[in-house]
Amino acid sequence: KGWEAFRVASQIMLERWGVMSLALEQEFGGPSTAAKYEHLVDDMLLNCDEQWAKKKLLQPESLDEFFMEAMESDFNTRIADGSSWAIAKEIANCFAACAHGDLADTHAMIKEALAAKEAARHKPKPKPRRVDSDDEDGEDGAGGGTA
Repeated sequence: KGWEAFRVASQIMLERWGVMSLALEQEFGGPSTAAKYEHLVDDMLLNCDEQWAKKKLLQPESLDEFFMEAMESDFNTRIADGSSWAIAKEIANCFAACAHGDLADTHAMIKEALAAKEAARHKPKPKPRRVDSDDEDGEDGAGGGTA
């Protein structure tokens, strides 16, 4: 139960990490960006599972190094803003909480993330506005343009 909560929560945290989100959105890893991301997640979870089985805590320093190396080699992105350390600490703290059976915060975060995804899925897309070519400023013709 604790492992499953951690597994889901850690993936949500990675998806919310601004640098990772941008790398995925802008395909910093080229055409295989999505596959590289899945590989990064799989590698991270494999390492975490090994630590879980040994009843050892995750070391944020190791996660930070892993994220920095993966982002540079797979996504051509050098992390200099400290965000890899921040996400490493967040994931390590979640791991410790889940390993100790303290799942309330993790379950709340998962529930909130799933609700946000569901809301985004049902949010109507804005309709494009029509702009008349002879009225570019959107006003009554009193401004902009050349005379």
